[in-house]
Amino acid sequence: MKMGDCSFGKMFLVVLLAVIHCNAKGDFGDFEHGDAVISPETIAKHYTETMVQSAGKEEQRCSENVFKARAAAKANGKKPSVGVKPTVGLGAALLIFLGVGIFAVCIAQAFQQVRKHVYHDADNLDTAFDAGGKVSIGLTATTIVSQWTWSATLLQSSTVASKVRKGFI
Repeated sequence: MKMGDCSFGKMFLVVLLAVIHCNAKGDFGDFEHGDAVISPETIAKHYTETMVQSAGKEEQRCSENVFKARAAAKANGKKPSVGVKPTVGLGAALLIFLGVGIFAVCIAQAFQQVRKHVYHDADNLDTAFDAGGKVSIGLTATTIVSQWTWSATLLQSSTVASKVRKGFI
């Protein structure tokens, strides 16, 4: 199987399906993000006077610092926020996503052409993953395991850090 067999028709179909399934209208309004309206019921549900705790712990009232921070957040006519406000609209996010993806495909194709025409490598998956069989299976397996271990360690450390951080708030 050759690496360059991916046709642009398949890629176009994937992009078309992604655009159809999002809620974008396709006009310039997708590039603007307006203020989301939050109902008073939703605000009351999230802004309570009790602390959010795990099951089994007795209910406690929020500290005075929480109430002061809430008052400062509502000062000068500001509206309360529940969640993260987007900094980029949906249309701009899609353009960024597609632009980075197309750039990555162009870089990958350029490297493939360099390998094919300069180094005269065979155009197959063996060349891409283990230098055409010139590297031992042990080194290939070690490389894959080390990459997986690195990413799993990073994920685990960030998970633990976020849990520890929540305990100090």
